[in-house]
Amino acid sequence: MLWFIYAIIHTIFQAIFVELNRIYKIDSWQLNFLHSFFAFLFMCFLTPFMNWQLDVKVIFAAFVISSVLTVGCQAQIYMSSQHNGRVASMWRPISIFTAFILWIGLFPQTASYYMEDKLILGAIIFAFAINIFSFVLIRRNDIALRAFLLIAPIGVLYGSVAVLQKFVLPESNALPDALTLAFFMYLFMSFFSLGAVIAKKRLTKELISPRFIKAGLAIGSASAIAYIFILLSFSTVVNPGFTSVIGMLCPVWIMIYHKAIGIKDDASPWAGLLMILGASLLAYATM
Repeated sequence: MLWFIYAIIHTIFQAIFVELNRIYKIDSWQLNFLHSFFAFLFMCFLTPFMNWQLDVKVIFAAFVISSVLTVGCQAQIYMSSQHNGRVASMWRPISIFTAFILWIGLFPQTASYYMEDKLILGAIIFAFAINIFSFVLIRRNDIALRAFLLIAPIGVLYGSVAVLQKFVLPESNALPDALTLAFFMYLFMSFFSLGAVIAKKRLTKELISPRFIKAGLAIGSASAIAYIFILLSFSTVVNPGFTSVIGMLCPVWIMIYHKAIGIKDDASPWAGLLMILGASLLAYATM
């Protein structure tokens, strides 16, 4: 059940990350650097709690993950600023299937946990179907061919790194390793995104303006917290695809927030409710 709690906390901070980007509307290249750099600074305060008995596979994983997230966040930030936060989350259904199938293919013995009980397996499949169906319906005009073609490869990459992240983390007492992985991931990502900013000639004085620093601090902190909790969820879940299913709740929290403060939002409350029920069913089935 811990994996579910960690995943829920992740989605809340991921929703904050997306919503802050909508508010600040900073150039996507610059914001990608700012958020990764300030997330790295956030992680620096947590170094006393990290595992410094470094394993080569953790450093390698951090390098690969940071490469994927640099590209993925760039696409997400761009889509979020041009459209809205739910468009930027369109990669999630693809990520779910990628992570779920890839993990079973690499570690088929882990599937015995839910494959041997037809009732549990049926509940899991039904929960997957409910969440994906409601995710598509939550806002019909989110899905356009051009947007989907941009986001789809990100879903495959994110699903693959979800498997990699679970693989390098221990199943118990994972916090020190998770913090270490996040520290190096944001370190590498800061360098990669800085290189992109320089290449795109976006290295301007605006980056040190109060508005940009405020945006980077807020979004970077939300990103770091969200990432730590998704790592903790991956470490304790039997299949990383389950965590990815819960990740689909991110647009639901955005919708609830918009309606609470009176921002016009045509997202479907019924679809959001279905997603919450589907996530709850998955949590119950995997207890």
